[in-house]
Amino acid sequence: PAQLAIYAIAITPPEYIKSFFSITQPLSLPKYAEQDNRAIRSRMLENALKLFAVSVVTIGIYIGMAPFLYHWLFPKYTESIFYSQIFALSLLNFALTPAGIFLQAKRKIKEQYISGIFSSVFQVVSMVGFVLIWGLLGLIVARILTRILASLVNVVLYFRVPLDNKEDAKIHIVSG
Repeated sequence: PAQLAIYAIAITPPEYIKSFFSITQPLSLPKYAEQDNRAIRSRMLENALKLFAVSVVTIGIYIGMAPFLYHWLFPKYTESIFYSQIFALSLLNFALTPAGIFLQAKRKIKEQYISGIFSSVFQVVSMVGFVLIWGLLGLIVARILTRILASLVNVVLYFRVPLDNKEDAKIHIVSG
């Protein structure tokens, strides 16, 4: 029970930061849906670099502030500080979210299933393995790796989508 409390307290602030970042997804979805693949791809690297910079700055600020916040808000759970700082690294995957948004906007259902199944299987396997090896730290590492690898899978699947919109046109003709 004590380890579970430490874990819950450790992941809560980074999860709130993640939910704040998640606001960009519903805002980006319509823009991606109406643009053609070439236009999106031409700005994808620039967008990813901007998001990476924002996430690095946010992580740095959080890591620096975490000890003060925990001593003030959770004085009985100062052991959570280290785990929370490590878990904040999972916010790095924010830079790769445009690829996942693209897959949603362009209705790439097969790719979304591949990504979802891969990340779910990887998460279960890594959690079991890493918890047995490193305990609570293993759980944190497994969650970080799962998020980053799931985002990387989305990036790979994003680059497999053709630049022309022939498939998108078929969807609109059939569904429209």
